[in-house]
Amino acid sequence: MIKNFFGKIFKRNYSLAQIQNLKSPTPIYNNWKVLKAVKEGYKSNVSVYRAVNLIVKNLTAIPWSVKNEADVLPDHHLSKLFNFPNPSISNNDLWELFYSWLELAGNAYGLKIKVDNRTEEIWPISPDRLQPMQGVNIEEWIVGYMLDKGNKRTQREFDPSEILHLKFFNPANPFLGIAPLQAAAKTVDVDNDQLSWMKSTMQNMGVPSGVFTFERPFESLNDADAISKVLNKKYGGKDNARKLAVLGGNAKYHRTSLTPQESDFSKSRKDNRNEIFIAFGIPPQLGGSQESSTYNNFEVSILIFWFSTLIPILDDIKAGLNFSFKEELLPGEKICYDLSGVQAIRKAMLDRAETAEKLFKMGVPFEQVNRIFEFGVEEFDGWEKSYVNLRGGSTLEDAEDIDSRSLFTLVEHRSIPEDEMEKESIKQSKKIKKLLSIQEKLIFSAIDKGDGFDAEKIIDSTLDEWKEKYTKLFIDTGVEFGKKIVVEKRQIEDPLTLAIEVYLEEEVIVLTELSLINKTTSELITKHVSEGLQEGYSTAEIQQAILDSGTFSEARALRLARTITGNAANVGQLLGAQQTGANKKTWITAGFDVRDTHAALEGITIDINDTFNVGGFPGRYPLDNRLPPGERCNCRCSLSYSIE
Repeated sequence: MIKNFFGKIFKRNYSLAQIQNLKSPTPIYNNWKVLKAVKEGYKSNVSVYRAVNLIVKNLTAIPWSVKNEADVLPDHHLSKLFNFPNPSISNNDLWELFYSWLELAGNAYGLKIKVDNRTEEIWPISPDRLQPMQGVNIEEWIVGYMLDKGNKRTQREFDPSEILHLKFFNPANPFLGIAPLQAAAKTVDVDNDQLSWMKSTMQNMGVPSGVFTFERPFESLNDADAISKVLNKKYGGKDNARKLAVLGGNAKYHRTSLTPQESDFSKSRKDNRNEIFIAFGIPPQLGGSQESSTYNNFEVSILIFWFSTLIPILDDIKAGLNFSFKEELLPGEKICYDLSGVQAIRKAMLDRAETAEKLFKMGVPFEQVNRIFEFGVEEFDGWEKSYVNLRGGSTLEDAEDIDSRSLFTLVEHRSIPEDEMEKESIKQSKKIKKLLSIQEKLIFSAIDKGDGFDAEKIIDSTLDEWKEKYTKLFIDTGVEFGKKIVVEKRQIEDPLTLAIEVYLEEEVIVLTELSLINKTTSELITKHVSEGLQEGYSTAEIQQAILDSGTFSEARALRLARTITGNAANVGQLLGAQQTGANKKTWITAGFDVRDTHAALEGITIDINDTFNVGGFPGRYPLDNRLPPGERCNCRCSLSYSIE
C-alpha cells in the first residue's frame, strides 16, 4: 500500500515536471545543421551535389509574383519584393539559398523588414542560427523565433510575423522540417566511406601488396633491402602492373592485399547513387546515369522530375508564402509561380490541348473537356452541347444556339512541336544525303580522271533530280504539318497541296534554294581542289580533303534538311491556318541555342499577313526563304495560330 502511494506521488511529480517545463517557451533545437549537411554531404558526395544542384538551379529559374485571378500584378509590393529582396542580395541568390537550405536542412528562414505593415525587404537567416519557440498552450503553436541563443552579443527574439519559415513536412516534429539529405544520410555515409577506402587502397598502400620470404637467413638488413630494391625496380611500377615474376632460391610469395575484384565497390556505389537520387526525387537519367538512357526516356524523365519533384516543392513553398504574407494580400490576391518558361511543361500542355481538341471534335461537350483538363475557360452559351451535333447540323435551332466564332477560340494555339520537326528533319536528311552522294560520285570520278573539270557544271547537271526531290519533299512536309494546324473539321489536304504548289511557283523557292545549295557545294569543291593542286596533293588526298570539309556529309544533309523541312512546315501551317480562318500568329522560339534576334521575338503576336522583324529583316515565318542565311540555317523556331 505504501509502495503504491509513493508510486502515485512520483508519477504525479513526473507529470508536474513536464507541465512545468512547458510553462516557459523554449527554442526547439535542430541537431541537423547546415554546416554538417554541406561538409558531409554536399561537398563530399558527388551524387548529393548533383541532386541538390539540379533541383536548386531549376527552381531558381521559376519567377514568383502576385496574381489577382488570372492577371499578374507586377506593381504589387510583394511582386517587387520577390524580384528585389534587399539592397545586398539578388533574387537569384535569395532563392538559391532558400532552396538549398530546404534540400540540405529541411528549413529555410527569412527576416521580413516591414514599413507600415508592408514587407519592403527580406533577409535570409541560416537555419543553424534560428530556432522556433513552441508556445505553452497548444493553440499558441509557435510564439516566436530565437536567434543565436547563448550568444549575448547577437541573441535576439523575433515575433512569428517577422519570420518567413519554409519547411519540408516532418511528422515527428511539425515545428521543424526534415531534409531529403537526412533520409539519405546513412547511404551517403556508406558511399563516402567506400570512396575513401578506394582512395586509400589506391594511394596509401599501408600494407604491401605481397611479401617474399627466403629460407636462407640474411647476414644484414642491407642484404634484404638490396634484394627488395632490385625486385621493385624490375617488377614495380605501372609498366609491370599485374605481371608475374619467377625467382629461385626457395622463395615463396604471400599475398597480403585484396585483389582488384575484391576491392571493387563500383556496383554498390551505383546502388548508393540510385538511393540518394530516390531520396531527392531525381530520375537517374538526369543525375548522369547513362546505363539505360535514351532520348525518349530522358525526355520523359524531365517531365517526371517536374511533375513529381519540382512542382510539389513549388506548391509547398506557395502555400508557405501565401500563409506568411496573408496580411499583405487583398481578397482575391495570391502569390503564384510561373511555369510558362519551362520548355518541358509547355510541351506537356500542348499535348494536353491536342488531346482535348480530339475529344472535342469527337463530340465531347467542351464543358466536360474543360472540367477534365482544368483549362479554366469561363462558361459560354452552348458549351454543354456536342460539337459534332452542332457542326453536323442535327437541328437548325441547335446550330444557331452557339456562336461559331466561339468554336474557333476554344482551340489552344497550335505550333510545330520541336521534337516532331527534328524527327522530320532526320527522316528527310537521308533523302538529301542520297542526292549529295550522287554529286560526290560525279566529282570524285572527275578527279580520278585527272583531266581537269568544271565543278559548277557537274553539280548543275544534277539540278533536275534535286528539283524533283526538293519539290516533293517540300509539298509532302508542308501538307503534313499544314493539316496539323486545322482548327475546324474539314478536308483541306487537296486545296492545301494546291496552295503550296502555287506558293512554290510564285516565290520561285525551288530554283532559288537549289542555286544557293549548289553554289556553296561548287565553291567548296573548287577551293579544296585548287588548294590540293597547289600543295601537290595526290588524288586520294584531294578527295579526302573534300570529305573532311563535310561538303557531302550526313551533318550537312541534316543542316539542309532542317532548313528545308522547317521552311516547308511553316509554309504549310501558315497556308493551313489561313484556310481555316486564323487571323493571328505568334512566334515560338526553340528550347535551346536560340539566336538573340529570334529570342527577342518569343511570344510576339501579329496579324497573320504581317511580317516579324527578324534581325532587321521582314520575315513571314521562321526560316522564311526571304530571310538571309544567318537568320534561317538550322533555325528550329515555329509559329502558333489563333482566331481572335
